[in-house]
Amino acid sequence: MVFFKKEIILLINLILVFFLGLVSSTHATPNYAFGQGSKSKKQGEITAFFKVKSAAVPTKLSPITQSHVSARAEAKKRPSPLELTSETRLTKQAKVTEDLLQPSLPLPAAAPITTIKVKRSVSVSHKKREQLGGELKYPKLKIERIVYNKNHINQLLSLIYSARKKLEIFSWSLSYLADDIYEALTDAADRGIEVVLTVNKVNREETLIALEENRIQVNSERKTHTKFAMADDHTAMIGSYNFLGGESDHNDEPEGTWDSSFKITHNPDLITRIRGRIYRDMICYEKEESPLLTPLCVDMPAHSRFYLLTNLTHHQEFFRCMMQGAQKQIVIYSPFVNANNAVEQLKVLEEKISRTVSVLLYVTSDHFQRLNWALSRCVKLKGRVTIKTSDFHRKSMIIDPHSVENCFFCEGSFNWLSAATQLENETCNQETSIVLTGAVARKLLDEDNIDFLN
Repeated sequence: MVFFKKEIILLINLILVFFLGLVSSTHATPNYAFGQGSKSKKQGEITAFFKVKSAAVPTKLSPITQSHVSARAEAKKRPSPLELTSETRLTKQAKVTEDLLQPSLPLPAAAPITTIKVKRSVSVSHKKREQLGGELKYPKLKIERIVYNKNHINQLLSLIYSARKKLEIFSWSLSYLADDIYEALTDAADRGIEVVLTVNKVNREETLIALEENRIQVNSERKTHTKFAMADDHTAMIGSYNFLGGESDHNDEPEGTWDSSFKITHNPDLITRIRGRIYRDMICYEKEESPLLTPLCVDMPAHSRFYLLTNLTHHQEFFRCMMQGAQKQIVIYSPFVNANNAVEQLKVLEEKISRTVSVLLYVTSDHFQRLNWALSRCVKLKGRVTIKTSDFHRKSMIIDPHSVENCFFCEGSFNWLSAATQLENETCNQETSIVLTGAVARKLLDEDNIDFLN
């Protein structure tokens, strides 16, 4: 009985041990083993992943080695393309591919510069381009506007005192000279400057004698009506102002009388060409030869242009083109009116302009009746032309002042409604005007206090 009890207890213990071992093998041990195995596997995968990423996209590149420095220093020793003149340069730049797994590899040497010699393009000289009717480009050209007699006197004094070698002045007549202008001219002659004055006529002999006694050269009875002043080749003034005096003292002119001129600086070459063309056409008039047919044309910034008109043909062609090309408004300042000549000009205006274009004519009060009579001979212009009277001496034409692209602004010596219309006319003289177009013309008009822009 006791034996059976021991066997039963032993059997129960064996069963318990077996049962406990079974539970341990099916739960505790597998969980631990999976956890460890899973952790090891996960760590291995993460480590492998970073190794791959490090190889594909390294977070840091190796510093530039000495071979890099040598290659770049060698490239800097080669001459710059700007230093190789009269040749077309084609630089073959090799594509540098850097192995990311080995970033410290030296850069390949730069490819040699390949040069191909080409024929030089034939450049047309300024003189030839003028003969061909071409355009000149002067990007540094500066043009300023001068209005009113007081400002003209101040600008003229500044121009005279700025001369170092030669001073040239064109004027319609030699009359009264203000004291400050006379002193400036004689002072220039005393400084050894060559002073040359060119006029159509002398209205005051005392002035002529005084100037010649001070070694100032006066060329009178020349076929010119140009108003032009030039100091050496650095400054020029062109417009309607008589630099050497009008019929009366400047200070006695009626209030409101004013002139308008352009001041040109920053381009000696252009100023010299302007002077040459004025002299050339003046001599042509005196010798009864054909004047220059092509106006000087200069390209300016902002798609603007500069034209120089130096004879009757230039002014007539400009007048016809403007009458036909105007889109909205034509403004003409003509202080004097010759009835017959005005009729001829107004007939061109009547024939050329569009029906949508309005015309504004400024004249002095003394010439209002003549202009009114001339307009009565142009039936198609009835009701389309407005006449305003004022005291002025400027000779201007403005086309489409409210526009920018089609704006033309002309100032000079040409009287649009009184000047002779035929070269054979004995009263026909050499004239000079400047035409500005585009944004440059519009900017100068903005600076002008004129009622039709308000």
